[in-house]
Amino acid sequence: MNTTIRQAIYLVLSALGVGLTWWQNIAWMMDGDGGDKSFGAFWLDAFATHASASITLDVLVVTTVGLVLVFAESRRLGMHPWWPVVYLVLSSGIAVAFMFPLFLFFRERRMAALPSDAPRAT
Repeated sequence: MNTTIRQAIYLVLSALGVGLTWWQNIAWMMDGDGGDKSFGAFWLDAFATHASASITLDVLVVTTVGLVLVFAESRRLGMHPWWPVVYLVLSSGIAVAFMFPLFLFFRERRMAALPSDAPRAT
């Protein structure tokens, strides 16, 4: 698969990541149950059942691994030092499902722009 196709796939997945997660976030906020809609209440709901706690913890571990990769790859590829911080903010403020494919898109662009003798992931 060539770089351009991968970039397009990453952008589509990033758009799906923000759209699908925020569809659910907005539905949760608009829920007419009259309950608390604070940040703390969101996390209580995320751990409300064993199933939701399992998925929440799974996402938190994957997020941590993804951010380690973002920081390491950004440094290795010589990306601007503030980009990892931007991705950290995007993952916690919007969605990991948005941030991670977006990072992969920009990583692909950066690798394509590097000279052919520069370090590359395979």
